Order: sequence, then C-alpha cells, then structure tokens
Amino acid sequence: NYFHFDSLQKKLKDLEEENVVLRSEACHLKTETISYEEKEQQLVNDCVKELRDANLQIATISEELAKKTEDAARQQEEITHLLSQIVDLQKKAKACTVENEELVQHLGAAKDAQRQLTAELQELEDKYAECMEMLHEAQEELKNLRNKTVPSAISRRYHSLGFFPMVRNLI
Repeated sequence: NYFHFDSLQKKLKDLEEENVVLRSEACHLKTETISYEEKEQQLVNDCVKELRDANLQIATISEELAKKTEDAARQQEEITHLLSQIVDLQKKAKACTVENEELVQHLGAAKDAQRQLTAELQELEDKYAECMEMLHEAQEELKNLRNKTVPSAISRRYHSLGFFPMVRNLI
C-alpha cells in the first residue's frame, strides 16, 4: 500500500510538474496567440487603410479621367469646327484666287484699252492740232486775200446775212 502511495505521490508530483509545464506552455501559447492576433489585427487595419487609400486614388483618377475625356471630346468638337472653318476658308481663298485672276485679266484688258485709247487720243490730238494749224493758215490766207481785194468787197464783208459770202449761200 505504501508502495502504491509512493507511486501515486510520484505520479501526482510528475503530473503537477507536467501541469506546470503545460500551464507554462499554455501561457506562452496564449501570449503568442495574443501577439499574433494583435499583428493580424494590425495587418487587417493596414489593409483596410490601404484599401481606403486605393479607393480614394481610384475615385480621384476616375474624376480626372472623366474630366480629361470631357476635355478630349470638347477639343475634338473644336478640331472638327476648326477643320470646317479651314475648308470654308480654303474654298473662299480659291474663289478669291479665281476672282483675282479674272480681275488681273480685266485689268490687263483695261490697260490695253487705255493704251489704245491714249494712242487714238494722241492721234486725234495730232490731227486736231494739224487741223487747227490748217485753219489758222486758211484764216491767215483769207485775211491776206481780203486785204488785197477791192473796197467793194469790204462792204460785202459787213452784209447782214453774215461775215463770209459763202455763209450766205449755206443759209
């Protein structure tokens, strides 16, 4: 019985020591578990913060993209409008070029006509000067002839029908 008691006591002591070791391990595991849970919670918090930051960045980038898309659409519309204006201006420039060429041709023709008319005018002025010279010569000759004629002709000169006898025949 004593042996049995010693054996039980030894078993009890071994079990107590084993229990202390197990408690120590349990305490150590509990501490490690708490530490891992705290680290896990910190990781979760960090992930949540990074997700929140990423979502804010995505929202900001989405807004920028929407604005840039809107700007690009507006710029494309403006480009289309400007291209339309360029086409219109090119048409107008072409029409002005054609009109300018026509006006240059008309101007050339007008200059040619002016040169021709100037030449004709000069020719007529020369003829007029020649006629005036002939008239003066004829008047001078007539004056000389009258001065040589008899006094009876002088009375005819002042006749009521005209200065020259020929004029009377025409009337």
